[in-house]
Amino acid sequence: MTPIARISAQMLVNTIAIALIGWIYVPATNAQPSTPSPETAPPPPQDATPPTPKQSSYFGFGGNIGIQGSTTSLSQGSFSLLNKHVLTDNLAIHGAMTIFGSSVSSNSVALTFNQPISNNDLPIVFTPFIGGGIIVHYEDGTKVNPLVTGGIDASTPFGLTGTLRINAGFISDRQADIGILFGIGKNY
Repeated sequence: MTPIARISAQMLVNTIAIALIGWIYVPATNAQPSTPSPETAPPPPQDATPPTPKQSSYFGFGGNIGIQGSTTSLSQGSFSLLNKHVLTDNLAIHGAMTIFGSSVSSNSVALTFNQPISNNDLPIVFTPFIGGGIIVHYEDGTKVNPLVTGGIDASTPFGLTGTLRINAGFISDRQADIGILFGIGKNY
């Protein structure tokens, strides 16, 4: 199989996997919320705390700047497909596929702890995150190694999220491939 055909097949498989994960975990939104009648609704509390800011799931694209290493495309300049799927208020799955670099393509998936932060004066929700997972790279067969990630997502009221993350894939005992990923995604 030629390198271009292999990359195209990997992109297709990864896109289908990301779409299936989003389809499986997206909650149903067609249920009608029940609203109490005005006579039975309790009065709002006087000292109500502001609502917790909500983070958004997204799918998007961006770039990768390689910092260290030489085994995967995480350590090279490359194009990236990025995604995030929110599981709970503080847990999410961050994924990335780095392709079209000068090295072998790689996929990363990490379970992250998130803490959404908002300012009442700004309509943007900042969500710093940190977590761990796996990096899958395709060099002489498929190889799976541990991954650590951290960064920040910034959701806008326009349905877009900007992301900046640093990924470290531990490819061997003495080497880590490190890259900075940045991009923008469409919220869903």
